Amino acid sequence: MTFDLSDPVANLSGKGLDDSGAIAIADALRDSKVKKLNLDRNRLGDVGVTALAHALKTSTLEVLDLYHNQIGDVGATALAHALRDSTLKVLYLGYNNIGDEGATALAHALRDSKVKELYVARNRIGDDGATALANALKTSTLKVLDLYGNPIGAAGLQALQNALPFTDAYVSGVGVDNEVRRYEWRGVMALVGATTGAAKRFGDGDGDLAITRRVFEFLNHT
Repeated sequence: MTFDLSDPVANLSGKGLDDSGAIAIADALRDSKVKKLNLDRNRLGDVGVTALAHALKTSTLEVLDLYHNQIGDVGATALAHALRDSTLKVLYLGYNNIGDEGATALAHALRDSKVKELYVARNRIGDDGATALANALKTSTLKVLDLYGNPIGAAGLQALQNALPFTDAYVSGVGVDNEVRRYEWRGVMALVGATTGAAKRFGDGDGDLAITRRVFEFLNHT
């Protein structure tokens, strides 16, 4: 199994790929110049994602979309360990099986990474993971944190609330007092969508995957 990653954007969404496919993609990624890689709606698990994580350290990838896969704490932790040495700026991990352990590993890695946007909607993140991410907001350059649909309780919500004065990040999906940023973000995304036509090109490898995903996620969560 081989993959052509010669273009700046590679769209492999919904191809039925499993861990063996992810390992093959990781091999191709090391020698490519791809900037945006869409692997959402596949069957990638921890083994395949760990291979991708190792490849990140020598790739030029800036946007990685792993929505709707089968990634757990082991895979999330492998990605976290790779972030410090990667060029990744946007990481989509929503609709997987990541719990507090994986979220905490990601949180600890954010401070020393280039990641600006982290999307972890619809996972299994509870108070411990949310608290770790809240602490990361205070020391990282994160601009967007999407926690929509996670089982976060009062302690985690309070930690996120307490972190807001120390960051200008937009925190989505947890009901924290974030409404001014919510409407600012809506205006920005509406402008971006209108000027680039990104929403009309959703899923098109020639489109802007990062902007498109942000537009759709924002509309879904407000």
